[in-house]
Amino acid sequence: MLTPEQIAGLDGLSLALIDEFRRMLPSAGRKEEITDRLEVTIPSIHPEVGDIVARLDGDEITVSIGEHFHCHFSTYLQDSLSSDEVERATAREAVEYIADFMAGDMILRLQFKGKQFRSSETYYRDTEVKPPGPDDREYDWSGPLP
Repeated sequence: MLTPEQIAGLDGLSLALIDEFRRMLPSAGRKEEITDRLEVTIPSIHPEVGDIVARLDGDEITVSIGEHFHCHFSTYLQDSLSSDEVERATAREAVEYIADFMAGDMILRLQFKGKQFRSSETYYRDTEVKPPGPDDREYDWSGPLP
C-alpha cells in the first residue's frame, strides 16, 4: 500500500482509482506502487491468466490482464461532467471491468495461429460470440477454460 506521503502527491485520476479499488475490491490482495506512475497489481490466481495491472497513462487508465491483453479507460470522452466527476467515472469504469473479470463474468480470449500470438479480446459470458479458433485459448480469472 502507498504511504500517506505518496498519496498526497497523486493527481486526481490516481486518487480516484485508489478510492474505487478500496471501495469495490477491498479484499483483492492488490499491491499499490509508484514506479514512474501509479500501478495497482492484483496477483493472478492461475499462472496462465497472469496478473491484472491497472496503471495511469496520462489522462487514461490502462488495464492489462497477463502479458497479451490490455485495454484503455479514458477521461477524453466525458465532456458533460466536471473534471472530478470525469476522473471518478473513469476510475469506476476501470475497476468495474476488473471486478467483472475477477467475478468470472468475463472471458479472456487469446488468438493464435499455430504458436504465433495474433490478438486478444475480452467478452462477457452472456454475449454471443464467434467460437474460438483451433489454436485459440480462453480463460476466466480462475484459469484456462476447456
